[in-house]
Amino acid sequence: MKYTGMAFQMAVTIFLFVFAGRKLDNIFESPQPYFTAGMALLGVFLALYLVIRQLMSEQK
Repeated sequence: MKYTGMAFQMAVTIFLFVFAGRKLDNIFESPQPYFTAGMALLGVFLALYLVIRQLMSEQK
């Protein structure tokens, strides 16, 4: 139960980055979903960074 908030935070972060990537693909009319893929990866890395940072702060 303690980590439910972290899972929700990860999901929301990744969703927002994928949404932004899709918008960028539509704006620039990309032939392939390059922005979606790139923003999704960036969202995953950011979400992992935030979770690790939270876990490290709880250990102190």
